[in-house]
Amino acid sequence: DYGTQAIGSATPRTFTLTNTGGVSAMGMNGGVFGANFAFAGGSYPGTAGTCAATLAPAANCTVVVNFVPTASGPLADTLTINYNDGAVAQVATSVVQGTGAAPALLTIDNGPTYNY
Repeated sequence: DYGTQAIGSATPRTFTLTNTGGVSAMGMNGGVFGANFAFAGGSYPGTAGTCAATLAPAANCTVVVNFVPTASGPLADTLTINYNDGAVAQVATSVVQGTGAAPALLTIDNGPTYNY
């Protein structure tokens, strides 16, 4: 959960992928997000992400996903990682969610008026 973030901001979060199988996961790539989430930098695995196309058994790697709210209220999508498990194509998913809110807006009160 990304919590509440200002509309137009970009808040990164790092997700760890772990291969608990006995053979390498191959052909790894990220799915497409809707308007409010994106891989940091625009593509899989995200800026500073460490995942590549293959992940060895018992190894892990990271992907970085930004929450970029475009509207107020709760927003959700699915982080999708496509891969081949050594036999068939598979998909790993995780729900990502956050709340968009209007950015901070300060006002200044001129204070009382004095007549000297």
